[in-house]
Formats: sequence, structure tokens, C-alpha cells
Amino acid sequence: MPAKKVPILKFIDDESGFQVDFNVNNLLGIINSNLIFTYVQIDHRFHIMNVFLKWWAKSVGILGASNGYLSSYALTLMIIAFL
Repeated sequence: MPAKKVPILKFIDDESGFQVDFNVNNLLGIINSNLIFTYVQIDHRFHIMNVFLKWWAKSVGILGASNGYLSSYALTLMIIAFL
């Protein structure tokens, strides 16, 4: 059985270069975002480490679930488990 896909609108801000994904009616995504937000509130070092490791993983080409690599969320969960 194929995995369910959530429609995503991808956006890249021209000024900052930040990539943002938008989705609609994905309740699990909201819960996951709240989980990450909670960890950021507990310890700001988590946010710093998460941003840096996402940047590093993307620069070495191991980030991007659509390309068969780690998803950003999977990397975030590994950081949470490590900490």
C-alpha cells in the first residue's frame, strides 16, 4: 500500500533564501510542530543545534525525503533523542 502524501506548497523567500513548506488540514503536522516548539522553549540550544545540523545535512546532500534521504523532521527527532 503506497504511503499517504500530504499536499505541500513549497516557498523560497528571495531575500533570506529560507525554504518554507505550507500544508492544509494536516493535524499531525500541527502536533509535530507544537512538539518542536515545546523543545525550543525548554532549551534554546536545541534550536541552534537543529538549525545548524539541518544546514550541514543539506550542504552535504543527505537531507530531502523527496529524494530518498532524511526528512527534516526525522533529523529533528534524532537531535531530540541525542539530547
